[in-house]
Amino acid sequence: YLSYGRIRVRAPESARDFSVGTSSMEVVDLGTEFELSVSQQSGAAEIAVREGLVDLHLSNAGGASRIQSLSTGQSAAVDESGKIT
Repeated sequence: YLSYGRIRVRAPESARDFSVGTSSMEVVDLGTEFELSVSQQSGAAEIAVREGLVDLHLSNAGGASRIQSLSTGQSAAVDESGKIT
């Protein structure tokens, strides 16, 4: 779980399904390298996939969730409510 700060994850294929949670989403690694940062002030997150594929498990205040996939070279910003901005 990443409350705030920045991490870089490089997980081999054998670590598939390794995950990092934040207050608004869970990043599920599918054998890849990615960077994730979470703002201490707002709780907003930014993710950039350097190699491979990740699934973002996004949640919102109503309890609904959805999955958004990102692949090599893609990035996203997610606000504290779980919306991609």
